[in-house]
Amino acid sequence: MNKYKNKTLIILSVFLSGIVYAAPTTKNYSINKQDFKLSLPEKWIEEKDFLGTPLTYLAPKEEDKPRAVILIAPMGEQDKNGIIDGVSKSSEKFKKGREEWATEMFADILSFDNYKTEKWEGIDKAHFFGFHYEGADGRFYERTIYVQCAGNQFYYVKSVVPAESESEQNDNVDQTIKSLKCEKKSASVAKN
Repeated sequence: MNKYKNKTLIILSVFLSGIVYAAPTTKNYSINKQDFKLSLPEKWIEEKDFLGTPLTYLAPKEEDKPRAVILIAPMGEQDKNGIIDGVSKSSEKFKKGREEWATEMFADILSFDNYKTEKWEGIDKAHFFGFHYEGADGRFYERTIYVQCAGNQFYYVKSVVPAESESEQNDNVDQTIKSLKCEKKSASVAKN
């Protein structure tokens, strides 16, 4: 999933805005034969296949403020034990990768979160990595999350939230990410 990591700064540079909370709308998706539901806040923009990411969600525009961004990529069926073992042991690898990315992007790493897991309703486990950084467009909080559904179905989720409005934007981003509900595997390719 490394191809999605370097697109974060590009996305933030292209789109500027803030977040406005509104009642979410639940949508059904089927991508790469993985069905899922997600509740998207009103006025958020959904982009399919944006910069190579299957689903990208952008917070509404607000003048001269960076917007929150959520990227979701179904990973298909994975070796459950292999990916969990790899993710849980890759904290140092994550840090090293982000430090290399920051050097390439002329950004400064401000802090890293400790690796953690959470259990959500309808999700077996979510594996979190996060860090704060400062780049040309300001300070941001970025999280990479591997969402593990029942069985061997996994999703790669990334969120980027501007630090200047982190306190009000984190709730919307968290609610959106945690609304992801895995559905049964399908034979279809796209539905909405």
